[in-house]
Amino acid sequence: MRRNTIKAAIAILTFTTIYSPNSNATSLSIEQYERLSQSENPLIDAYITGVAEGISWANTHNGNEGQDKIYCAPESLALNSSNYRQVLDQYLDKIESDVDKETPDVDKETPIALVMMYALKDAFPCT
Repeated sequence: MRRNTIKAAIAILTFTTIYSPNSNATSLSIEQYERLSQSENPLIDAYITGVAEGISWANTHNGNEGQDKIYCAPESLALNSSNYRQVLDQYLDKIESDVDKETPDVDKETPIALVMMYALKDAFPCT
């Protein structure tokens, strides 16, 4: 198990380094995500799941500390790579067609990790 985790971490680091437009970039942009999604690159699922799981742990931490949660998914929903991608892709579609600018201002260079957080907040608002 630990060996697979190390392999996945190395693959993700390699992935982000190879696909970064400049050597200082550490995050995958919307533009890069969209391009790699078209080629059905298997590392995309791992990357998006890792990003979403990180946000999930931050969300759990906030709840445990009595702070506002980032998003509030139903307890009956087990989020996984498939539905993380669905939430993200639906949000990207929403911001592209958002003529009223009700979504946060993003462009093609915005890190997909930030957009994933916006997507989870939008899909699972806390009421």
